[in-house]
Amino acid sequence: MCSSDLSSLYIPKIISLNDYALWKEFLLYFTFAGVLNFGIVDGAYVLLGGKKRQEANEDINSYFFALFSFIFAASIVLSTTFVLLFSQRIIFFIFLILNSFFFNINGFFINIFNAVGLHKKANYIT
Repeated sequence: MCSSDLSSLYIPKIISLNDYALWKEFLLYFTFAGVLNFGIVDGAYVLLGGKKRQEANEDINSYFFALFSFIFAASIVLSTTFVLLFSQRIIFFIFLILNSFFFNINGFFINIFNAVGLHKKANYIT
């Protein structure tokens, strides 16, 4: 709460109003980044829950490949769409796509580590 108040009061004084509006728009779009995995991460968590790490190793690799290729394809489609529609804000959307890509990969590993009982590793990367 305190950091939210500080960022909403002091950041507009440091940067211009247009840059602040762009920052808030970026944060708004980034809140929807978790939707880009379309349930692959949650499905892997449900299917691998309770298994040992050695038992789930092959499944983890196949789920990671599916998630990686799906997010990569979605990123290419989204970036092409954004380039065609919003050519003046291309840097904004490139950073949005990169952040959502790494956010979903990080969420994948956190869920997989929790599913196979490696909670210390999941807390370490959180």
